[in-house]
Amino acid sequence: MESITLTIANEREAIPVLQAAAAVYVGAAGADSDIARQTELVIEEIFTNIIQHEYRPGQREKISVALAMVDDVLELLIRFQGIPFDIDYLRQCEQASLPEMVASGGRGLGMHLLGEFSDEVQYRNLGWKGQEILIRRLIRRDGGAAAARREESRQEEEAPAAPLRIAVRRMRPEEAATISKLAYFAYRYTYIKEHLYDPEEVRRRNEDGRMLSYVAVDEENGQLVGHMAMIPDELSDMPELGAGFVNPRYRKSGGFKTLNAYMIQDARQQGWQGIFGTAVTSHSYSQMSAAGTGMRESALLVSRVTPMVFQAITDQALSRESFLYMSLLFDPTPRKPYYPPPHHREMIEKICRHVNMAASFRASAGEIALPARGEMETRTDVYQAGHVVVHR
Repeated sequence: MESITLTIANEREAIPVLQAAAAVYVGAAGADSDIARQTELVIEEIFTNIIQHEYRPGQREKISVALAMVDDVLELLIRFQGIPFDIDYLRQCEQASLPEMVASGGRGLGMHLLGEFSDEVQYRNLGWKGQEILIRRLIRRDGGAAAARREESRQEEEAPAAPLRIAVRRMRPEEAATISKLAYFAYRYTYIKEHLYDPEEVRRRNEDGRMLSYVAVDEENGQLVGHMAMIPDELSDMPELGAGFVNPRYRKSGGFKTLNAYMIQDARQQGWQGIFGTAVTSHSYSQMSAAGTGMRESALLVSRVTPMVFQAITDQALSRESFLYMSLLFDPTPRKPYYPPPHHREMIEKICRHVNMAASFRASAGEIALPARGEMETRTDVYQAGHVVVHR
């Protein structure tokens, strides 16, 4: 279904025209009549609020609306040039209880309904370009989003806690779109590696070696239930185990553990010196999962990114997300000596011991002359661990 873009005046009389067009569009995309009516209601509420609150009296402007179906997700992208958003206030309206909205004279009811009939709403102030509202809703073409939510809830309840028969193998090129869907099911659009939402980019990176994707497969039905990739890293000369996610209904099935074990063994056989990975501090399972493979903590990046949203996970970050870098060395044999700054030596020694790396340290007598560029190969043995560099 091709996307369409409509432009209307900021007048209430234009809203029914937009509602009719949107209802026809979602119907043509395969949604049922309930979804069409709910889409009309969302449009009525959001555009009534825009026209009533986002312009000065008598101001005449245009509003652009783009409708698109991306796989099974309906997207409404609204752009206009009105009064800048107070995004914190809009979020408060979405989360307000019914008694609070009644007490305030009904203000915020439209935002609350918008949240009820949508899976994701984003508000953005774009500076000179005005404002943007992005609304996403998952739509199944066999009974509507409400039925889909009920089915997903039922499946999650019925998902077996005991380990399934899980097979692990390299991703096939035709499975790239499924990887992007798994990323969405697990994180919506909050995962930091944006290219994972683009099947063509997933396929391209696997072809050129920037990412080596592995998948966990349910042997009962052949369904892909999880993904993880080895991502070669030039700085450490070790691959990162990253881009890991599991279909929410297969959590606690043992699939992620099987995937981790297989990939670590494969990395050993390929001759890598070790591996490293990143756990988020807001989600204890990601740390326990990495620790269960033998990885040890080597660095903490505090308040690194905006929070990621884990579907069906309750212990989530409400502020910025911090990363915990974890390492597993296959070859702990001694390297050539380190010459750390005196005030960092104790910290670096502790990190090396913690990751089970044999290391020797020497005190430097003044500045050490470095050879010309290209005469010495360097590598990092503890990724992000105080910038530890071993001279080969």
